Amino acid sequence: MPMMERVTLPREPTTPARARHYLAPRLHGLGMPSEDVDELLVAVGEAVTNAVIHGGRATTPAVSRDGAVSDPRGEGADGVTETDTVMVELIPRGDRVVVAVTSASTHWHVPEAQLPANPLAETGRGLFVMRHFADSVRIEQSRRGTTVYLIRGLRPDPTESDGTPRARPAAMLPGRRRAG
Repeated sequence: MPMMERVTLPREPTTPARARHYLAPRLHGLGMPSEDVDELLVAVGEAVTNAVIHGGRATTPAVSRDGAVSDPRGEGADGVTETDTVMVELIPRGDRVVVAVTSASTHWHVPEAQLPANPLAETGRGLFVMRHFADSVRIEQSRRGTTVYLIRGLRPDPTESDGTPRARPAAMLPGRRRAG
């Protein structure tokens, strides 16, 4: 089983896509079927989006054309402080995988996982979506920040090495996940 992997990304609008791009080949490398990878990446995108939006101070860092992140207040030698980042960890654990998304903020409220009064609203569905596409979701807030743990079973790829379909036990069929 591969070891834990970690990437720290700047807190900016492109971070959710960058996190998904980083994780996709690693999840496939664990033997997850493409459909399961895609579903988990939707949950990851929601968690990282929340970390970008709620994960640091109100002032958003600036990004230059060459990709350098600078702090508008001039803090830090390279302009990046801990509150400007989102850490994404991939933790294989036996028959499951955990993706942990951490932001430095302890100030954002974690609502119940329910649809908003207006399901067509632009915001308010993230936790609901995460719980739909992960087997379990755990959120921890401490002085160090907020971490969202997305846990998903490692279901074997339903194709044999020669590309023919392989039967999956009923417990592993899509739609048999429980919210956590």
